[in-house]
Amino acid sequence: MYVDLAPHQRVYVCCKKCVGKFQKNPAKYGANLDSFYICPMKQDKDIGALKASDCPKCGMHRKQIGKAAAAGDSKHAPKHDEAPHESESPHPAHHGGA
Repeated sequence: MYVDLAPHQRVYVCCKKCVGKFQKNPAKYGANLDSFYICPMKQDKDIGALKASDCPKCGMHRKQIGKAAAAGDSKHAPKHDEAPHESESPHPAHHGGA
């Protein structure tokens, strides 16, 4: 399971429930990824991106809110119970009680 953000930008998740959670609130779940960018003006309407880019809705430059922005690096991996996963391959289906 995955959420496509843009061409060549895919966030893998464990189940349909996590797809829905990410699509409903990308700012909340994107913040747990290593690197995530979202429009500062249209957070509720922007699905976000894994790379710096402009918002397709308003044209404003997206701000970085991922763990790299908070920690100053990109070495932190997201925890399953916290958010959907950014990965090159699907994460094993596992729900830690969520």
